[in-house]
Amino acid sequence: MSKYSNMGKWYSNKSEDEEEEEEDVEEDVEEDDEDEEEEEESQEEEEVKKEVVEVKNVILKVKKVEKGVNEELSMRIDKDIELRWLMIHYCHKVKINYLQTKFMFNGARVRDNDTPLLLSMHDYDVIHVLPKFANQDVSLRGAVCYKTMCIRMHKRRDTFVRVTCTDPLLQQLRRHFSYEKAGKLVSPYFVYNGFPLRDNLSVDRLSMDDGDIVDAFDFVDNSSSLGIFTAMTRRRMLHVNHQNRKSYNFNADKSTPLTTVAQKYAESIGIKPDRVQLFLFGRRLSLDKTVEEEQLYDNCQIDAFVNFS
Repeated sequence: MSKYSNMGKWYSNKSEDEEEEEEDVEEDVEEDDEDEEEEEESQEEEEVKKEVVEVKNVILKVKKVEKGVNEELSMRIDKDIELRWLMIHYCHKVKINYLQTKFMFNGARVRDNDTPLLLSMHDYDVIHVLPKFANQDVSLRGAVCYKTMCIRMHKRRDTFVRVTCTDPLLQQLRRHFSYEKAGKLVSPYFVYNGFPLRDNLSVDRLSMDDGDIVDAFDFVDNSSSLGIFTAMTRRRMLHVNHQNRKSYNFNADKSTPLTTVAQKYAESIGIKPDRVQLFLFGRRLSLDKTVEEEQLYDNCQIDAFVNFS
C-alpha cells in the first residue's frame, strides 16, 4: 500500500511541476507577444515620423526664362506654405520687381495662395520665371491677339483654352465648357481673381496674360455660394499708373466716384486734383461718374496723366 501511495504521491508531484512549467511557458509567450507588439508599434511610429519628415518640405528649382540667360536657383519650402513667399524671396535675391514678374508651373500661372501640396509638387520640379506680358502671341494675319488661359475646376485636371484678347472672355469659355443638364444648356460659374466674369470683359480689359487661372464652379443658379462672389463684386482694387511707371493702388466700391480716386492720386504725388486725367485703354474716364458707371473692374490698370497747362 505504501509503495502505491508513494507512487501516487510521485505522480501528483510531477503533475504540479508540469503545471508550473506550463504556466511559466505561457507567461514567456505572453511577454514575447507584448514585446512583439511594442516593437511593431515603435516601428509604425518610426515609419510615421519618416513619412512626416518626407512630406514636410520640397526642393524646387526656379529658372529664369530669358534669351541668353540660364539662371537657376534651388529653393526649399514647406509643402503647406504659400508659394508667394518663395516668389518674393527669389525676386529679392536676384533683384527683380515682383509686381512685374510672373511664375509658371506646368503651363499655368502660380498664384500667391498656391502651395506645393496644392499643386502636387515634388522635389526638383521647375518653376519658370518670366516678365509679365512676355511672348505676346499674335496670329499670322497680325490682326488678332491670342492668349492661353488655364481653367481650374475642383478635382479635375487643369484645362488650357486659347482665347482671343478682344472678344468677351465669358462667351468664349461658355462655348468650351457648356453642357446639357435636365434639357437645358448650362455652363460653370467662372471666377477670375475672386470676381465673377461679366459678359463685357475681355482678356485685354482684365489685363490678363498667358497662363492666368480662371476658376470654374458647377454651382446651381440659386446656390447660396453665389452670394460670396456677389458680395465681393462691391469692392475693387484700382491700379493707377503714373507717368514714371510707378503704380498707386486704391480700394474702391462700385459707388465710389472717380473724383475721389483722382483726389487720392493727386495727394500721393503732391499736385492739385483738377490737373489729373484718368484713362483706361486710351479712353478718358469721366471723373463725374462712379466706378460702376465707368465699368471699372477689380485690378484694372488706369493710366494717369497730369495736365500742367
